[in-house]
This record gives sequence, structure tokens and C-alpha cells, in this order.
Amino acid sequence: MTNYFCVLPWYSQELGRQNTPCCLLPQKYNIDQIKKDLLDNIPTVACKKCWDVESTGNKSRRQFENEFLDYKLDRDLDKIQQDCADSKHQTILYQITTSNLCNQACVSCDSKFSTKWAQVEKRMNLLPNPQYQLDLDTANINYGSAKRISLLGGEPLFDPKTFEILQKLIDHGNTSCFVSLVTNGSINLTVEQIALLTQFTDLNICISIDGVGPVFEYMRWPAKWNSLLENIDQYKSITKNISVSYTVSALNAMYYDQTVGWFKQNNLAYNHNVVSRPIWLALSQMPIKLKQHLKQQQNNFIKTYCNQTGSEVALETLTQNIVKQDRAKKINIRDYMPELADVIFDTV
Repeated sequence: MTNYFCVLPWYSQELGRQNTPCCLLPQKYNIDQIKKDLLDNIPTVACKKCWDVESTGNKSRRQFENEFLDYKLDRDLDKIQQDCADSKHQTILYQITTSNLCNQACVSCDSKFSTKWAQVEKRMNLLPNPQYQLDLDTANINYGSAKRISLLGGEPLFDPKTFEILQKLIDHGNTSCFVSLVTNGSINLTVEQIALLTQFTDLNICISIDGVGPVFEYMRWPAKWNSLLENIDQYKSITKNISVSYTVSALNAMYYDQTVGWFKQNNLAYNHNVVSRPIWLALSQMPIKLKQHLKQQQNNFIKTYCNQTGSEVALETLTQNIVKQDRAKKINIRDYMPELADVIFDTV
């Protein structure tokens, strides 16, 4: 019998533009109903993103989080679940977005999460979101009891506040706290930053990689593949715990096998981040023509999203948005992903 329980609603707090126990939840949700469903072993609708990933045979964030807390507390999951039912829990898992400072303008992102995107949006005659920074003085973070702090951005290694948080953990004598840095892999660390990071005994550097070679460079413009490879080597000298966050959208779905093959070849554990917004990049709402093409591939993960639902984005909507971004960035998708371009542009 499947256990649908998840630790996040009880033990997690994500700090940033909005506070939530899990960033995968929809914008509007009822946390009390979610807790009730999970304790009653009901796959609550609000957690659909994890159920979708699990239905393909892949491991979801829910499963990763349950395993992590089981290990970190040295307590069986059924006992943790009972603790939640008995209200014997506290926030010990933090995910912190310190700012939207970022040096990349990834295809599926915008200026809400990237100051680089703000520059691009100005070229598109759009009004960008203002720069955002978390006030660490008012943020409710228990540095002494935290079991995990995950630092996101923006680009956390591009933001001095990241290293302020790490220093606070050290000052509180909590260098055993699991620290996860979710980075785009573009930053080559200084000697001082390396010295600070090596004080933590349980450090993970999670790198956002959405393709190999030119696919990566297009998806995460203006990233450079060779720089990423050099920085991965540097990160490996700091910690053995290197992993990947793989964002899968309508644009890079065609390259799924190539990308996952590279992860496996380099012994990099990875998790899926399936795009649902913006709609024109949503994996489940790919244009019919693209779904038909990808359905011929043998990969079960991508094929799961290729069934027609009636909510598909028009092919013209996809291509028009690509062209708008390319013009603002002064690039051309054909130079990076010609196989995809041949499929989506040949009838437009």
C-alpha cells in the first residue's frame, strides 16, 4: 500500500517573496486540508506535481524529503508521521530565497527571480519586477536548531547574503546542519568562500542543468558550458555531494535522453522540475505537433506528457515567444537547438 505522507507541511518553511511549506504547491491552497489528507493517506490534489512524477517511476520531491528527514532525525517515517498527528513537530527545514540577484536569463524564468531578466525585459519594452532582497534581521530562522538550510535565488553564489547566512550557522555552532546551495554553476568561488563552505560537514551543491552543451547555453543564457564544467570540478573539491536540478519544459523535452544520459555518465543524482508556468512552456501543454513528434521517442517520462488533453498551446504561441526572447537576447534558437527548431518552425 502506498504511503502518501509528506513531512513538508509540518517541518518546512520556505522564505522569500511568499512563505510556504513547499514551492510545488499551487498559488492557492488549504494547508489544513493538505495535512488532513496526508495523515489520512489520501493523495491530496494540491500535491499533484509529486504524484505526476511518481507515476512515471521517478522519485518525487516528497519522497526525497521523507528520506532526508528519516535520515537526519534517525527516526522511522511512521513515527515521524505520528509525531505530526500528535503536534510534536517544529520547523527545522528551511528553503531561503535571499534575493532575485542573478547573472542568467533562463528561458522559463523572468525578472521576478532574475535581475538579468530585468535587463532583457527592458529590451522587450516590458516593465520588469523590482529588485528583491530578504531582510535577514526579520526573517524567522532558528540557526541553532535548523537541520537543513537550502539557499536559492536568483543565484545564491552571486549574492553576499548567502554567505551571511552561512556565517550565522557557524556562529551558532551548527556546522552539522545540512546546507544545500542551488546554483546555476556559473560562479567560480573565491578562496575565502571555499574556506567558509568547507566548515560544513554536510554540504550539497545542487546545480541547475537543463541540457548538454549548446542546449544548456540556450536554456540558461548567457551561460557557457565549458565554464560550468570547470566550476563543477571546483565544487567537487569542496564536497562529494553534488547533484542536479533538471528543469524540463516544452523546449528541452526533445533532449531528455541526452541530458539524463550525461547525468548518469557523470554519476550526478538529479531531480525533475517540471515546468507548468509560463503556460507556453508547460510540459503537459506542449503544442500538438510537438507532442506527436516526442511521443515517438521511447522515454516513458516524456511520453507521459504527450497525451492530448485539449489544453495544448498553439504552435504559433510557442514560436512567437521564442522569437521575442531570441531578439531581446540577440541569439537564434537554430544555433543551439536545430533539431527542435526544425520541428516547430517548418510550418510557421
